[in-house]
This record gives sequence, C-alpha cells and structure tokens, in this order.
Amino acid sequence: MQDLQVVGTCGKRNTGTSVHFWPDESFFDSPRFSVSRLTHLLKAKAVLCPGVEITFKDHVNNTEQTRCYADGLNDYLCEAVNGLPTLPENRSSGISKAILKRWTGRCCGCRKAASC
Repeated sequence: MQDLQVVGTCGKRNTGTSVHFWPDESFFDSPRFSVSRLTHLLKAKAVLCPGVEITFKDHVNNTEQTRCYADGLNDYLCEAVNGLPTLPENRSSGISKAILKRWTGRCCGCRKAASC
C-alpha cells in the first residue's frame, strides 16, 4: 500500500481518483477474482452515482470498460431496453417516470418495458 500521490493538475470541477488493486494472498484464498462480478458491482455504483465515470482496466486480458450514467437510473433503464418498444411512444407531454417492468415465467413473448 502507498500514500495518495498527486499525478497532475486540473480545474476545481475536473478531479478524480485512481485506485489500483492487487489481491494480497495473505488475506484472500486466491489472488484471482471474478472480473464479471467486479464489473457488475462497478456498473451498479455508476448507476447509483449519476455523472460519475467509472473505468475498469483489466491488464490481464487487456480490456477496458467505462460506465457513466449522467441521469442515473433513468439512463440505465434506457440502456437495458435499448431497441425494445417503450411506452409512451410520444414524450411531448413533458411527463415521465422511470419504470421498468419485466414479466417472467414460461410464456412466449415476455418483454421489458421502460419509460425513457
């Protein structure tokens, strides 16, 4: 572990923190962790913190994922139903609610719907 370090300059509203993590075998059963579980948790944090950009860099597989939901849950719901029909189709009324419904079961044609 090391102390925080200043790595550059930026404006008052343009700040951030980088965290590098390597599991310590003396505390964990294995130095490996589930990338899918970790990225799922980071996505949830991005949804709950509107406007915060979270980037996960996997140096083992040489991949990078960035999540930012400027409007929080509403943006997440719109992403979740991308390409599916939404109700109401006409948003000109200026009234909107963030709603996600999912019908589950063994039926045919189950759909997700959201107001985006």
